Amino acid sequence: RIRILGLFFFLVAGSTDSTTSGKLECGVCSLVVNEIEGLANEGKIMVQIEDNIKEFCQYLSPTVAEFCEKIVQELPVILKYLDDHARPSTVCNKIGFCPNEWDPRDDLTPIDTYVVDLDLAPEERWKKIYSIPKYKDTVLQLIGIFKEVAGETVFEDIANVGELVAKKFPSEIMMEIKGGAQALGIPTGILAIINLGYEISDACTSIVAETNKGEILHARNLDFGAGMGFTDDLRNLTINLDFQRNGKTVYHGVTYVGYVGLLTGMKPGGFSVTVNTRFLPNGILDMLQTIIQAVLVQDSSVVSLLVRETLEKKATWNEAMYELSTRPLITDVYLTVAGIASGEGAVITRNRTGADDIWKVNSSDDTWYVIETNFDRWEEPPWYDNRRYYANNAMHEMGRNGISFPHLQDVLSVKPVLNRLTTYSSLISPKDNYFEIKGRFCNAPCPD
Repeated sequence: RIRILGLFFFLVAGSTDSTTSGKLECGVCSLVVNEIEGLANEGKIMVQIEDNIKEFCQYLSPTVAEFCEKIVQELPVILKYLDDHARPSTVCNKIGFCPNEWDPRDDLTPIDTYVVDLDLAPEERWKKIYSIPKYKDTVLQLIGIFKEVAGETVFEDIANVGELVAKKFPSEIMMEIKGGAQALGIPTGILAIINLGYEISDACTSIVAETNKGEILHARNLDFGAGMGFTDDLRNLTINLDFQRNGKTVYHGVTYVGYVGLLTGMKPGGFSVTVNTRFLPNGILDMLQTIIQAVLVQDSSVVSLLVRETLEKKATWNEAMYELSTRPLITDVYLTVAGIASGEGAVITRNRTGADDIWKVNSSDDTWYVIETNFDRWEEPPWYDNRRYYANNAMHEMGRNGISFPHLQDVLSVKPVLNRLTTYSSLISPKDNYFEIKGRFCNAPCPD
């Protein structure tokens, strides 16, 4: 049941306009093809895959079910494209559900900055931001489409699951979500599920590099959407945050409206953290189901909430490394952590109970940078994701003597490190209290 509910949520996030059927079709197609790919990777044969997708289709409203049935009819073609190493978004373009290109737009755009006052009661902290019309309207449009497509019963089911999830969050976070939901005018349970949803598919690139002078610089692209069609909405919901107590900054972070956790953050004078998904081999619905069950049954930490807690309570890179390496988590993940002194840069490859690997910068053995996308460094990435290759090439072309924020921005702008799903870039120096966030848009020709 959770598996079906999870797909409903992500499926309808593909459009902020319920009359724009083409965009909704693209969102439906991208998610269903993604799930087909996962089922195929599990070794399911065509008949089994067809049965699984048909089971999903029957829960949809009539209009969306019609889209879904059309996709099922294309299953042999879809499997052939996937076998030929086509990505879900490319498959959906080839079978006529998704556009080939988007209109050109500005890149490297400023992101609005807001203060989160930690002296306020938790339920009051987000209300001012969440009440801003341009954000609230976008969230309500997304939720409205979801409710329309899923129907009252399923919407209530998801809200009820979300209520259970919220009760497993730390009490302050639970109250923040409750207050945020009130400001947005949506059920608390729905916002709780949103705060799990972003964890399943942020396909990112994170880099920590050490200069010849021993300075540590941290850079990252955050890609989100997994071909699901709502990357544009996330661009419009991206906010830069200054978390303060007694009028003084405690830590910085960047997130999306509705999401109280952090996937990118910095403690001035201490350390910075970026989170990258460690992809599981099967479909995103298996990942979502696993995450929800981990929260409800195993009482493990949500990664983005642990990042916030670490930024607030820990002071140094060593303290952050220990906390982020050892705390039980709801899912596997990569954590890239930068500090203020030579050698304070690392990628932690996490499983749910501890670290599988800690890869540190080390100028003595020519490891002057470490880089993480979404796959274990000791394994070759899959054929369809060559971001690591291009990022490494760009870093070597820059060379250690050329390390600077402008040059790191150039690395983040190399395609496919920059791609259709990139929502923002970050350049960070905890030592210098430098935290720059820019909105990104990859203009054509642009990889998926």
